[in-house]
Amino acid sequence: APRVWVAWVDAGLMALWALTSVVLLVRLACAMRALSRVERSADRDVIDGVPVLVTPSLGPAVFGARRMRVIVPRWLFELDAPLRSLVVRHEHEHCRARDPQLTLAVAVALALVPWNAGVWWIARRLRLAMELDCDARVLRGAVRAERYSRLLLFIAQRQSLVRLAPMLAESNSHLRWRIAAMN
Repeated sequence: APRVWVAWVDAGLMALWALTSVVLLVRLACAMRALSRVERSADRDVIDGVPVLVTPSLGPAVFGARRMRVIVPRWLFELDAPLRSLVVRHEHEHCRARDPQLTLAVAVALALVPWNAGVWWIARRLRLAMELDCDARVLRGAVRAERYSRLLLFIAQRQSLVRLAPMLAESNSHLRWRIAAMN
């Protein structure tokens, strides 16, 4: 009797693992498909020599594993040119570091082992590390940390409340750590 019970529990846990992985992979595929739709409907523009996709409210962000694209919200054009340039430079630094590819790999890893709390913790810390690294590279360009911090706060306030691709997007919850690291 104990062996039968263990076999049933084992089968149930394997089924739960498979189901959770499938749900997370489908969610990832849906997010990528939604981003593809956004790309097709977005206006194209160039800011400081960087091609960008302009949407009504999504962004700023970078997406795409093979062909990385910068997406910015329309309200970004309300900012003065130096601030717009900082935003685009930040996103372009993500492209140069190939952060979207790493983010996709992490999302796939999370989907394959959703039960592993360590992988979830590593993924969260990796997202923070990518942002800290990107901020440091932007700040090396003779940008004042105070001005850059205020820009990050402004963007966090203006970002859309709807998260299009939460598995692929960074969280504003790291903002406090990022600003502390800059100062």
